[in-house]
Amino acid sequence: GFFGVVVMIGLSRDSSAPLLNQLAIIGASLSYALAASLIAKAKEVAVSALITSMLLMATVLQTLLISVAGKWPTETISTGALINFIAIGLFCTALAYYLYFAIIRTAGAANAILVVLLAPVTALILSRLLLAEEIHMVQYIGMAIIFVGLIVIDGRLVAAIKSRGSHQ
Repeated sequence: GFFGVVVMIGLSRDSSAPLLNQLAIIGASLSYALAASLIAKAKEVAVSALITSMLLMATVLQTLLISVAGKWPTETISTGALINFIAIGLFCTALAYYLYFAIIRTAGAANAILVVLLAPVTALILSRLLLAEEIHMVQYIGMAIIFVGLIVIDGRLVAAIKSRGSHQ
């Protein structure tokens, strides 16, 4: 699955997708995969503590990156933008993390990773549908690799094929 993300994002070099943006998507997929394994092992830690620590770490890392890049915002943030920012943080990000951790706790890290690997595919499809961006052949190949990886990780189809072969 992760190899499909690399193929889909990493090999589609064009001027509309800067390399740093593509590396960020690949890094995010890898981070989610690693985080799922670590979270699954932290069963005694409260979900709210895990969410808080992950969001604080993301804030620290983003602050460091902005500091290194030297591109602090200079414009005043409007009230509407601030309200939207808070709403996205509280209702989208926090809720998504809560559900993500709940999936890890109830269904396991492997199943949570299945969802994470679909994020770049979803982003690509939405960019096509909403922004009319072109999808290149290598991106279709990457999506196919992701779907094959998801089927292998899930294991049910592979088990059914093995079971059917042993009954014949």
